[in-house]
Amino acid sequence: MRSFYLLLAALSSFLFTKAQDIANFTIAIGTNRTITINNTSQFSSSANRKAFWNFGDGTGAVTAASSGTRHSYAANGLYKVCLLIYAYTGEHDSMATADHCQEVRISETTSDCKAGFEVGNTNDSLTKLFVVQVYTSGDHRPELVCWNFGDHTDTCIQYNPASPHNYAVYHHYKEKGSYTVCVKVQYQGGCKAEYCHEVKVSKEDSCRIEYKTEKIASNRLALQFIAQPVNSTDKKPVRFCWKFGDGKDTCIEYTQGTDKPFTVSHAYAHAGNYEACVAVLFDGGCEARYCHQVTIAELPPPPSHDCSVGIHIVASNGKEQKFSAEVMNSKVPLKICWNFGDGRDTCIYPDHPTREGQLAMVHGYPGPGRYELCVKLWYDGGCMAEKCRVIEIAGQEADVCGGYMSISTVGIKKALFKGFSVTNPSDHPISWRWNFGDGHSGGGQVTTHEYDAPGNYRVCLTILTDQGCETRTCKTITVHADSAGPIMQLSPNPVETILHVLYQSTKEQEVRVLIFNSNGVLVKSWVKNVIPGVNTWSLDLSALPAGIYSLVVQAGNKVVSAAFTKH
Repeated sequence: MRSFYLLLAALSSFLFTKAQDIANFTIAIGTNRTITINNTSQFSSSANRKAFWNFGDGTGAVTAASSGTRHSYAANGLYKVCLLIYAYTGEHDSMATADHCQEVRISETTSDCKAGFEVGNTNDSLTKLFVVQVYTSGDHRPELVCWNFGDHTDTCIQYNPASPHNYAVYHHYKEKGSYTVCVKVQYQGGCKAEYCHEVKVSKEDSCRIEYKTEKIASNRLALQFIAQPVNSTDKKPVRFCWKFGDGKDTCIEYTQGTDKPFTVSHAYAHAGNYEACVAVLFDGGCEARYCHQVTIAELPPPPSHDCSVGIHIVASNGKEQKFSAEVMNSKVPLKICWNFGDGRDTCIYPDHPTREGQLAMVHGYPGPGRYELCVKLWYDGGCMAEKCRVIEIAGQEADVCGGYMSISTVGIKKALFKGFSVTNPSDHPISWRWNFGDGHSGGGQVTTHEYDAPGNYRVCLTILTDQGCETRTCKTITVHADSAGPIMQLSPNPVETILHVLYQSTKEQEVRVLIFNSNGVLVKSWVKNVIPGVNTWSLDLSALPAGIYSLVVQAGNKVVSAAFTKH
């Protein structure tokens, strides 16, 4: 029986043992014999606590339990730094709950290098851009940069000192707060430097607004405006105010919680270019405004012989077609846009002189049928020509039962899906069923879906026709995080003289930077060498007249563009 009571007492003690505090910290050595301490302690409860620091030189400090501190030593030496956590058990009583010590060696040297960093904001208030400030005598570049972001995460990046770099890195914090961020830089030749600085991260209610337009078939002078509001805390819009650029405006109020779409239609009196603006007010008070030039086209002019373009079918291999644009020898092509008639299109900015391969295009059609292939070409000087022709993809009628989809990004973690059916002329689709790969589904030939989190999702479309043809096609979509941000950012916008461009590249390569006016005429161009990561340029646009322009960066067969206004 006595053994039983001893066992019961031991078991009771085990079951009711409380979790213990854990004291811990990291030390970063800076210049002038100064250390920065990042407190990484963990606590078992929310009880009131204090941190007592002993720096090993006869001095100490008292801080909040989870706060770090800084200290400067008077002389070089080996010091033992200790942290003691006290929890208050009553009004005047306290008890030590955890402690931790570690040694630090201070050896002030005359170094010819040091480090620093700048902090930049992004579209996500919890994501920061850190850029190393390089300080070194001579032409010594960093070889290794190590970051400690103050939230128990760190990273080291190896650089090739033979090439220039921006030494930039993005970091996303899970929550707002103050973080002690440290960077360690090892330079070519062995010199090492370290720098720490407190960075405040606040999750503010930020918002922005854009819009897109769609033509209205019944009135060539009318447009439908579709607002695309974004709020960092998912608050809903309560009011939109539109100015259409022709002296007309309107405001529309929405009840709290109304979801998309937010649309308005407007008919202009005559053709022309108009700067249409939208202002949005969100629940909670956040406001944003966006302006963009819209063009109401004149009636198509009679055929002009000033410039022309043709389509030449080079080769046909079943569903794969190869064709090329026939351009005028006396003119310089600046931009070639293809519309393949199956819901897909692409644009090319050819070099000058134009290489023959840049006029050719290979495209695979999804199945048998008739497709209207169109090419639109802009020549230097502003002349534009267009040509269309029908492409027939042959196939046995009895075997025609297929389909495909197109996917377009329309917002943060939101995509537009459109289905296409490939069937006999007498057969017609009656059902479109979508599986978005995240446990959600939808219907209709055209639909949108917003994902909750970034990742890769396998989207599948099942099409059923009235003659019993059932086909299923799948495609993988990659949804990026909010912090991914755009590949290119322009500032300021509007601009008066110097336009700053931030361009993110995935590899080292040569790119072309082109500026087009609102008529599609090339007005400025540069050739830039870019490196992996963030590249920054400052472009002098003081000679450009006021107006709306497009800046295009062409990297191989990939193109990214953004609009800006010149004042």
